[in-house]
Amino acid sequence: MAKTRIQYFSFVTEKPEKPLGPIAFSDITKDSVTLTWNPPAKDGGSPVTSYVVEYRDAKRTTWSKAGDVSADKTFYVADRLITGNDYYFRVIAVNDEGQGQPLESLETVRPEKQIGMLFKSRILLRQNFPFLSKVRICMLCICF
Repeated sequence: MAKTRIQYFSFVTEKPEKPLGPIAFSDITKDSVTLTWNPPAKDGGSPVTSYVVEYRDAKRTTWSKAGDVSADKTFYVADRLITGNDYYFRVIAVNDEGQGQPLESLETVRPEKQIGMLFKSRILLRQNFPFLSKVRICMLCICF
């Protein structure tokens, strides 16, 4: 009598972990901001298919959807924001099992008119390129 051996394989998939942070803000304008983050360390056994970006005014408790981002991108430009308001953002990874836990910004970001960009540029240049600390940086920008 021959023995038959049957093996069963079971793959359990879960929702993804929250994206890795922190959320970084850049390119802040009077009504927009660019957010960046990193993919989650674990996708739950099913590839991340997209990210959901949400925001809330710091004076409120409810979150609103800003948009969806494809899985191959880890940045989002949030626009149509109100100048001078402070905002929190959060990013949620999504796979076939659903939405994971959100990565929330620890600090707020405030869209505002870019006054003094020349001064900020000098500081950023010197912070990122220390050898420029002894170099005089002269620039003129006339904007209409």
